[in-house]
Amino acid sequence: MSSLGPAGLNMAYVVLATFLLCLHLYANWKWWAKAGATLAVAIFYFVTYFSIPQMLGWPAGDGLPEKFRLIAYHVKDNKSIYLWARTIQSGTVQSKPRAYVLPYTESLRKAVADAGQRMKTGLTIIGEVDEAKRSLQPKNAATITRRTEELNITFQDAPNANNLTKD
Repeated sequence: MSSLGPAGLNMAYVVLATFLLCLHLYANWKWWAKAGATLAVAIFYFVTYFSIPQMLGWPAGDGLPEKFRLIAYHVKDNKSIYLWARTIQSGTVQSKPRAYVLPYTESLRKAVADAGQRMKTGLTIIGEVDEAKRSLQPKNAATITRRTEELNITFQDAPNANNLTKD
């Protein structure tokens, strides 16, 4: 069975809006019931608007997992860094790849580029996020500012890559 995706969702809202128009024109409901139905549909429009980017796979602006397997990266014009990663919990990969966008810093770019070079040699790279304030960092760590706290990301080679390839 094929998926209709966002186009199907948009068509569903057009049908719903048509039913809502018919409700207002032809139903003998009290005004507050019609207003409640209109308000409910309006709220669902906003819920859908903020849900579609997650459905389309657009990069998440926050929520980088604490430990992840780095799949790929892209640096965009010294403005942002995109990471494609899979969450790791209890030593195994727990999710499908997800895109994340992070603000650009030179230290993050260097750390990600170094990790990318190691990936090209066939190594599996693990990223770890430490939300604590900056302390003594290894040379392959990067610190970026997100909101008001600093985010410390360290990239290292996976100790046992066999556990990290499971779906």
